[in-house]
Amino acid sequence: MDMPNNRIIILILSITLLFSQVPSKYRLIDDFSHGRSTSNGWPGRAIIDLRGGLDNNIFSGTGDGLGKINSNSFENLEELHQSLFEVNDQNLPAGGNPSLKSYDLDSGEKLIIISGVVSVEFLGDDEPSGTGIAWSEDSGYSWEYINQPTDAVNGSITADWYGTEYEHLSITTEVQNVSYDG
Repeated sequence: MDMPNNRIIILILSITLLFSQVPSKYRLIDDFSHGRSTSNGWPGRAIIDLRGGLDNNIFSGTGDGLGKINSNSFENLEELHQSLFEVNDQNLPAGGNPSLKSYDLDSGEKLIIISGVVSVEFLGDDEPSGTGIAWSEDSGYSWEYINQPTDAVNGSITADWYGTEYEHLSITTEVQNVSYDG
């Protein structure tokens, strides 16, 4: 073997060794280490949906945000109030949660999907308005978020249909645009 081939093999082995020492996923138990926090208490009295998480924890979509029940920290119903938490995260949608879903993943984690809704005034009435969708692929330890989709413009939109331009009104607006299923 000549010298350039030895250098290539040493380089490949060094890179392989370097990356094999770096963990691919950090899994700390502390909520604060995952960019989120929990506060004692329950976010709202209106429970819309309950879904199971890992380790017998339960997530709850309420009228005022996401709640979590740490079911491993109480032994009887008198201790339940000490195990109720509001989940706070910048990547959770604002407002209440009309939809909360959880699914088992092949990795052993839970996929959790949640949507948000607030009331806005529209033509003198309070109407629901979606605030977006968040999801967690690691059982609620970290969250991704997208805004509720709407048309880019309010009012008249010019569109092209196979070379023919036409105008139409915004169809997907802020009002009544809520995700109810994940």
